[in-house]
Amino acid sequence: MKITDMKYRFFLHNGISFQKYGSKKDALAAIATGEDVSYTTVYFYNEQAKDEAWENVALYIYGGENGEYNNLIGGWPGKSMDREEGTNWYSVEVPTKAIETGTLTYIFNNNGAGSQLADNKNITVEKSFFTSSSTDSFESKEDVLKFLGIEVVEPEDPTNPDDPGQVEPEDPTNPDDPGQVEPEDPTNPDDPGQVEPTDPTEPTQPEEPTQPEKPVVIIPIAKIIAPVVKVVKTVVKAVVSVAASILKRLFW
Repeated sequence: MKITDMKYRFFLHNGISFQKYGSKKDALAAIATGEDVSYTTVYFYNEQAKDEAWENVALYIYGGENGEYNNLIGGWPGKSMDREEGTNWYSVEVPTKAIETGTLTYIFNNNGAGSQLADNKNITVEKSFFTSSSTDSFESKEDVLKFLGIEVVEPEDPTNPDDPGQVEPEDPTNPDDPGQVEPEDPTNPDDPGQVEPTDPTEPTQPEEPTQPEKPVVIIPIAKIIAPVVKVVKTVVKAVVSVAASILKRLFW
């Protein structure tokens, strides 16, 4: 870091880069109004990915009204970009606020191995896609591939129900299929033609005879007393007769 202008000799690192200020007061005010850093992903399509010299790619960034964004994501050759597996696409995160100033310059290089591409100065948040053979920026990966004349073929979805070539097999158990005849249930108890066989291993228990209920005989009390009264009368009559006979013999 060099002081190129004595008017801006106060420095503050805001989490992105060193910022220059004309006084301590301005630097402290910047601290008080500090904001969280947000990032934008920058994509690069490496047309020379098969070349071993360009297998690794880095991005160097400089800019700012007073050079405050020089070495924005690291000193030369910048920050190494991550390659998406199985593709020629590389990516790196860049602070959004710095991009929005419109003062940045991108230099894509082979990670400091001696080669670099022309400067990219058309830098915006909306256009964050780049390629080896152009200094223009693009809005999407599709736009980059279209510029390069690379056809994008979308893989067919084998499970797509709207594909007319996809025929679903008929459900053999579908009860609404008129060609499907369900066999009768041999164990269906509601089938009048079905007779369940008797289990030969289970002996038949004889039914226990029912004991008839004994009738309840109600004898009137008069029928019980009448014979007794009759016997008593007979006994009394006999006693009186004997007594009379004895008295007659005694006095006569």
